[in-house]
Amino acid sequence: MRPPRLTFYSTLVLGPILAAAPLHAQGLDLSLEHEYSLSILGPGGSAFDQVTGSLWVSDGAGTGSAVPPGTNNVLEIDPFTGAIRSWFLASVVPGLADGPDAVALDEASGDLFLFGAYGDNAAGRVTQSGVLVQSYPSSHNVAAAAFHPDGSLWVVPALVFPPVLWKFDLTTGQLTNPVPLSGVSDSALAADFDPVTGNLFLSTYPGRALLEVDLAAGQVVSSTSLQPWIASSSSVTALSFDAAGTHVFIGSAATHAPNRTYVLKRGLAATWSVYGQGFPGTLGVPAIGASGPPVVGSTVSVQIGNSAGVATTGLVIAGDAMTLAPGAWGGSLLVVPNVAAVLPVPPAGLTLAWAIPPDPALWNVTIFAQALLADAGALAGISNTAGLRLFLGV
Repeated sequence: MRPPRLTFYSTLVLGPILAAAPLHAQGLDLSLEHEYSLSILGPGGSAFDQVTGSLWVSDGAGTGSAVPPGTNNVLEIDPFTGAIRSWFLASVVPGLADGPDAVALDEASGDLFLFGAYGDNAAGRVTQSGVLVQSYPSSHNVAAAAFHPDGSLWVVPALVFPPVLWKFDLTTGQLTNPVPLSGVSDSALAADFDPVTGNLFLSTYPGRALLEVDLAAGQVVSSTSLQPWIASSSSVTALSFDAAGTHVFIGSAATHAPNRTYVLKRGLAATWSVYGQGFPGTLGVPAIGASGPPVVGSTVSVQIGNSAGVATTGLVIAGDAMTLAPGAWGGSLLVVPNVAAVLPVPPAGLTLAWAIPPDPALWNVTIFAQALLADAGALAGISNTAGLRLFLGV
């Protein structure tokens, strides 16, 4: 008997199997490098300048002081030591008297966007020397703000349950394109986009974790705990990645307690693992695995077994997310497919070699893969492997 054809999957987008799968981070592997205190009551927000390497931090509490240490200042600091490089009073924005609660930096112009929340209905665009460029009619009670890699500004108003992400119009100050975050019951405090993956990370109160958000779907796809460093009485009020995405700067504050800035180093070790259940054919469940850790800049082989025991046809799929979808053949689809290809599978199995480009942008990228095989001994003529998770790193 000839094995059944797999052409009913031809509606999937065909292309290079692994290299074409989109980027998708799976949380952050963080370790404490060091920490320091700033001479402010509490960081209201922060933004990293990829051009100068400075970290801009606002004091989110107080009524203003002529020189730091004081309150209602916006400080330019060395992100690794906390040394002040420059500063200006946030009151340059009309009505912003109690400290900015959110800061975002536009890399195209270098300008800072300041927002007041919790009583200060004021927002404005300011140069790094403290000159007002534009004030906006409302702050929308924004507590978290960050620029997307495409240059758009995304904000999250405070005390909205569940939080809602909005695109902020730089010209009018209006909010558009709402994205509710389903399943999140806490209030947003800080946000930034990961330069490695382009994904949004969000801190909330009272949680002590960084939530990774799928902006298109409005869903949290991972959570990174900060409990090893952030005390239960503290809140993560400032969050910034450096330009390379290898460090994360976390600002925390607590009532009647010193503020702290934590310099967290990001681990990017390459790993692979198998997940889910395969579906058997003539010789059992076809195997799937990798020849070694998928280190960026190296070559790794994906190895697929042959449950039929004879030359057959396989459908190899890859994507940026897992799923568990029952298949009509009796097995399960374990990958949300973005790319796929029908390939001949020799009797001894199939090996797909992938030369991973030496591009740091591939660090912290996860790719999921699976194979379906034509197998006359399977229940409906098709067997499938388990899922393969490839976490690209160093």
